[in-house]
Amino acid sequence: MNPELFVSRILDDEGLTEDLDEEAAAKLVGWLVRQVERIAADADSEAAAWQAVEQLCRRARDLRPRLQADPGLDLDRLPS
Repeated sequence: MNPELFVSRILDDEGLTEDLDEEAAAKLVGWLVRQVERIAADADSEAAAWQAVEQLCRRARDLRPRLQADPGLDLDRLPS
């Protein structure tokens, strides 16, 4: 499945990077894009992909304070 729509969802949501400095915001967006590309590749349907992307966005909002406190946080090493 083409990840373009899902990536657009990430890039259009300014709330995902709200209150983050530029470096932390870029790190979070890069991680989100990689996750969305994986979701698009693995999803059985567009509906399932959208559901997974929305869950990912909620998780990203939850991670913001941790990333703000620790800009060196390795997002790829966090448990899913």
